[in-house]
Amino acid sequence: MDRGKLIVFEGPDGIGKSQLSSDVAAWLNQVGISTQKLSFPGNAENTLGKLVYEIHHKYRDLFQIPAINPLSMQTLHIAAHIDEIDRAIRPAINSGSWIVLDRFWWSTWVYGMASSVNRKCLDLIIEAERVYWGDLVPTVIFMVRRAAPVRQEHSEEVFGRLSQLYDELADRERSAALIHAIENRELATSNSEIRAVIEKIRRK
Repeated sequence: MDRGKLIVFEGPDGIGKSQLSSDVAAWLNQVGISTQKLSFPGNAENTLGKLVYEIHHKYRDLFQIPAINPLSMQTLHIAAHIDEIDRAIRPAINSGSWIVLDRFWWSTWVYGMASSVNRKCLDLIIEAERVYWGDLVPTVIFMVRRAAPVRQEHSEEVFGRLSQLYDELADRERSAALIHAIENRELATSNSEIRAVIEKIRRK
């Protein structure tokens, strides 16, 4: 049995990345390719990823934690990623299913850098995840871009900084992965562009 493929979507908050990844996963299932749509840190019930997601977004209200060091937060994300790789991603791909993944370790680097964490420490924790991926590498990474977010989650300045960091990382990683930029101005156009890229991959 052939292994499945890993399709990754990356980009700043609020640019339609989750919608695009959900759309492509639904389309792949419709055309007969067994596909799961997952996200980092994870949102499945009773998982470490779900817990980390709730800590990230509700640490004050739900857990009464007044503040969390930004590097500590990114370390939690890495732990959740490793758990999700082991729990869901590797078994699915080994069984022949495709995974559409909303976020990758790229987000850890970008949001860590945007939070001004110690660069050396950030690179070290990311390296642990990269080692854990082993021979599982993305078939393609869709780098989603927009001049302005669909949904405002950050100030214009922060959004610009996140976009700049994603572009910087995409340029750095281009030799190690197939990266396809999606200028998400209109959903139907973006979906057509994504499907055309994936159809080429299917024909190989």
